[in-house]
Amino acid sequence: MEFLLKERKGLKLFFFKKFQDFGIDAFFTTRSGGQSSGPYQSFNLALHVGDEQKAVIKNRELLAAVWDLDLKNFVAAEQVHGTNIALVDHADGGRGMEQLDSAVKKTDGLITREKNLGLLTFYADCVPLYFFSPDPFLLGVAHAGWRGTLTEIGAKMVYTLTSLGAKPENIICGIGPAIGPCCYEVGDEVAQSFLDRGYPKGVIKKEGKYFLNLWEINSEILIKAGIQQQNIEILNLCTSCNPDLFFSYRRDAGVTGRMAAGIIKREVGYENFSGG
Repeated sequence: MEFLLKERKGLKLFFFKKFQDFGIDAFFTTRSGGQSSGPYQSFNLALHVGDEQKAVIKNRELLAAVWDLDLKNFVAAEQVHGTNIALVDHADGGRGMEQLDSAVKKTDGLITREKNLGLLTFYADCVPLYFFSPDPFLLGVAHAGWRGTLTEIGAKMVYTLTSLGAKPENIICGIGPAIGPCCYEVGDEVAQSFLDRGYPKGVIKKEGKYFLNLWEINSEILIKAGIQQQNIEILNLCTSCNPDLFFSYRRDAGVTGRMAAGIIKREVGYENFSGG
């Protein structure tokens, strides 16, 4: 498959073509082009990993500048490997962008009806999920590690979007770079949990060891929730296999930076109002 890698203002970002066709930027960052050093070199976007706060904020400002926006036009969540989902608007703009304690609490999925408001989640092996409903206009992003995948946060995102008026058959979904089945060895108990939930295609046994294909499992979850297979785009790049492109928690033994998965509809001249 051909991956859409673009350089914007000195940053290399992956984009989803299905979203681009609608003027939506659903993106995944790489590790280059930033201010961080050491194991976080150089475009680390997470505040919680031990990197210098000033460097992370500068990196986030560089990311926002891709759309000629600043940090008040983005929202981040406090990810906890759960399935809580929050609907956010411009009143939430800037949450989690300069301070961890201002992030949307204990939330792994974000949804908005707003344009010029970017939703951000952070990764170093887990799976980013992206959502777009054309009518009504809704954007979403969700963080799915093995726990979030097992508890089917992708399906919960679809059900939440549906409750807001979206039609599942019209929702466009993306599944982003993550640790692949080539590298993601798991214990017998985790593997059995996915087998018990009915996802044998996503559990691979090689030489007595189990490996998970989180792309496959999340795709199955979305289809089961009503998403059309042709409306799912997968960027199946392994974070562990590509050290020049990505941070990887597993590969880097836990001391590493984070990429960001985000989604935004940029509309120049669009005026944003919070409240009445």
